[in-house]
Amino acid sequence: GAVILTSTNETDLIAASGSAAITTVGEKLSLGIAGSFSLNELRGTTRAYISGAVVETGGLDLSTTRSGDLFALTAGGALASKEKGIAVAGSVSLNRIENETETYLEGVRAMVKNHGSLPGDITLSSLDNSGMRVIAGSLSYGGKAGVGASVAYNQIKNTTRAVIEDSSLEHDGTLSLSAINDNDLRSAAAGLAVSKDKLGASGAVSLNFIENEVEASISDSTNRDNPDAINGALSLLAKDDSLIESLAGA
Repeated sequence: GAVILTSTNETDLIAASGSAAITTVGEKLSLGIAGSFSLNELRGTTRAYISGAVVETGGLDLSTTRSGDLFALTAGGALASKEKGIAVAGSVSLNRIENETETYLEGVRAMVKNHGSLPGDITLSSLDNSGMRVIAGSLSYGGKAGVGASVAYNQIKNTTRAVIEDSSLEHDGTLSLSAINDNDLRSAAAGLAVSKDKLGASGAVSLNFIENEVEASISDSTNRDNPDAINGALSLLAKDDSLIESLAGA
């Protein structure tokens, strides 16, 4: 038979933060200040591996998948109703995804031979397709002052690996290692200000970063322990297809 190891993580995170400040008409100065802060982190380690073992089989397949999204909404609003009122509202959101997704063989002696319908393949595959969706917005009315602002800092920093270390392998079929990051970060930031008579100010800022590492490698290993054996093909793939889509307006 075949040896198959599969590891999957599908965790999601949903968060919302906001603030509002409202003042009413009065003869004396009235001041309204509101603020909110949100820190949202989606972290996880997902692994499928064999370490320090001897494996004899017709197929060896290790796969790891990390999916799941972080959804964050941050908003700030302010309303001042003329006379001597001042309203200030702000909202800050820090959003981060940091995953480790790995498949590996370490210190393994593997003999994977053609047996029946099994071609004798060795396959290690790691995939991270987690994503982030962020909306930042602010609204200010004005009329003797009204200031609203929101800021969102968004970062994806994932490590995805398919690795063979300190191992000896014999395989009739293909030896294939693939490590893929397929992350997407989508953000929208908008501000709206309406002023009747004096100040009305609104702003929204979104900062977006993707800083991934991806690796498919074989090190300190022997791909043919028996000099009379002829192994199958060898394939290594390390790929990052991540993207950022950002929309901002005021």
